[in-house]
Amino acid sequence: MDNTLAGSKGNSKAQEKAVFWENYSAAEKGVPEAQHRIGCLYYLGKGISENAKEAFNWFQLAANQGHIKSQLNLGMMLRDGDGAPKDDKKAYQLFKSAADQGDAEAQFYLGEMYESGKGIFLNQKEAFRQYSLSATQGNAKAHCNLGAIYYHGRGVVKDYEQAFNYYKAAAEQSVGVAQKMLGVMYYYGEGVPKNYPEAIKWFSLAADQQDIDAQYYLGIMYYKGIGVVKDTREGVHWLEKAALRGDQKAIQDLKAIRTESLESFLNPFR
Repeated sequence: MDNTLAGSKGNSKAQEKAVFWENYSAAEKGVPEAQHRIGCLYYLGKGISENAKEAFNWFQLAANQGHIKSQLNLGMMLRDGDGAPKDDKKAYQLFKSAADQGDAEAQFYLGEMYESGKGIFLNQKEAFRQYSLSATQGNAKAHCNLGAIYYHGRGVVKDYEQAFNYYKAAAEQSVGVAQKMLGVMYYYGEGVPKNYPEAIKWFSLAADQQDIDAQYYLGIMYYKGIGVVKDTREGVHWLEKAALRGDQKAIQDLKAIRTESLESFLNPFR
């Protein structure tokens, strides 16, 4: 969700109300940017009671006048059934309109729709193109999805080096999935020389972002002393975090640890 007024987060209630009414006057006169701002304020409940339906209505007024970020927000709301009935086809149309005007986030979401076949026929080639356009503008999630496309060879020749480069670009922008995948690639030497300490580094970053797989992987590496000084207590700590969130591998491994029957893990990730 584009939030034009994110900077108002620390404002007092009185200031938020003042911002709302300042924009409301212009919005009623048909100013698209003001309509978009009112939509954001209704969506966030700033200066007015939170109301997704009202937010949707104001975004629609601005979107009908070509406001790109309102088109983006409407697309997300229709995709998720938030403030209006779920409608993938309309979401696709709105994402496409914003994407065609160069909006990086809309290009990313359009790529997702082409890749999943929601709202439009599945089209891996067009998904790749839209992700590429978005990534060129620095969109971290697009970098991550391009990494996945190259890693798994979806619609392209599998290429670990390309996958690593895209995942790294996303990981450096704190995308947890990408950080986890860098850990996996460093562990197995996929697209990059095998490096257990680097695997630990990236798994740790992803685990801190609550990536359940990274928490499991980190637990195994600490418990077995892979790329780090063996620390069974730290290993159990991370395995328990993953187990508490329902990871079945972690649950089974903790049972094995408690019965002292855990065998050597040669390939803990596969």
